[in-house]
Amino acid sequence: MKFRKLMKSKKTLALALITVLLFAGSGIMGARAQLTIQSQEYRGDFELDHLSVALVENGVQTRKQNETLLQHMKQKVQPGLVYKEEISAENTSDIKHFLRLTIRKYWMKDGKKDVTKDPALIKLYYNKEGQYNTSRWKENKDETTAERTVYYYTSVLPGGGKTVPVVNKLSVDGSVLDDVTVTEKDGAEAGEKIYTYHYDYDGYDICVEADVQALQTHNINDAIKSIWGVQNVSVSGDTLTVQ
Repeated sequence: MKFRKLMKSKKTLALALITVLLFAGSGIMGARAQLTIQSQEYRGDFELDHLSVALVENGVQTRKQNETLLQHMKQKVQPGLVYKEEISAENTSDIKHFLRLTIRKYWMKDGKKDVTKDPALIKLYYNKEGQYNTSRWKENKDETTAERTVYYYTSVLPGGGKTVPVVNKLSVDGSVLDDVTVTEKDGAEAGEKIYTYHYDYDGYDICVEADVQALQTHNINDAIKSIWGVQNVSVSGDTLTVQ
């Protein structure tokens, strides 16, 4: 008797940089984040196997739920400066996988997401600003939005294999300091003026989430359409192509 195969493994790495934008000589404070794990079943005429995939942050594998991340971001993050934030994935099973990795960026204030703030001001890239690692990763622009970027690993990942990083740098655009309102009032002395500066992003948090999903190689093209729901991604042999 044959069982239904577990075709999809998924892990989400919530890199929530809990931030305080105190622009008077301060910056953005990194704090904790958590890893959540989900899986989904795909119905097919295959035998039951176990898929397992892990996100890797700065060389450290994130496999446990509620794992604390971003320990390296405890210092205040200054807008315009560049910090290491390397995101990759690892196949922790003995079965070949194809991978999709989604990165989301957004702003929060008082624990609530604010869609009016520009996610493009939160920058993740590989060495050169505006670029990702194109050596093995391919962005699917059909799935990409202002908040979300979707990447596919173009080579099959063998059991125990590790991907190259898709990004390795993080920064907050220095232009957040340009969005400022200045108010003026009279001071205590004659002719004295007191100016108050209010930065529009003051008190906001920056949040980055990484989500990796795996599909095994059997009936991969059908699985890509059925599970990932995309039509412009296909596999031939051990190579994945995004049209």
